[in-house]
Amino acid sequence: MKMTSRRRKQPKKQDGFLLVVIAQMTLCFMMVAGAFIMSSNYSTTIKVDLTDLTNRDAEVLEVFKSQQSEFDQDLSLKERLRAIVARLIGGKGGEQPKNVAVDEAILSATPIMPTKGYISSGFGVRTHPISRKTDFHTGIDIAAPQSQTIVAAYPGEVLEVGQSMIYGNFVILSHNNVKTKYAHCENVNVKVGTKVRQGEKIATVGSTGISTGPHLHFEIILKDTIVNPMTALNLYEV
Repeated sequence: MKMTSRRRKQPKKQDGFLLVVIAQMTLCFMMVAGAFIMSSNYSTTIKVDLTDLTNRDAEVLEVFKSQQSEFDQDLSLKERLRAIVARLIGGKGGEQPKNVAVDEAILSATPIMPTKGYISSGFGVRTHPISRKTDFHTGIDIAAPQSQTIVAAYPGEVLEVGQSMIYGNFVILSHNNVKTKYAHCENVNVKVGTKVRQGEKIATVGSTGISTGPHLHFEIILKDTIVNPMTALNLYEV
């Protein structure tokens, strides 16, 4: 009876060992498959996010397409976006854009400062704070506290409200032959078509888009030509 009992137990141990081996192999297979699926989903997410972001700016999209092979390397989303921007904003060596005038801007009405702060980056050729390359700055940057009020430099009408990969949240006002642009806003408080008075709140200071800290990027466009806001504001003479 004892011999019979031992013979019956031995197959049970072998079956148990076999079940453990099968379970371990199944678990390993599931872990490998899961890792592959997660990796594929992550890659797909990056491509979708990049496509969504670059579609906002046609110029950025062209740079992205021309550098596609480099972006296929194992880089994080943030590093890829930084690579796109570095090529876009610093590649012309400070060449003056065709739609920009460097002469003194003489306007019939003097604008008011759109927010309180100091000029952290002036109009014209500069070293870009992120790409560290020479570029042409088409406005002025006014460093100011986060959430500080931004007001209309002139009375006018809200022409455009939008988001840009480079400028973040921005608003453009129309004042007959003059337009003003306010970028990197935390929030925009007006809608397209809204009539605003000079000095009326339109947005708040932020650091959206490509920015190193809270500030307002301010531009003045005279008949589709960007002019120097510092001369228009009588901050200095050229």
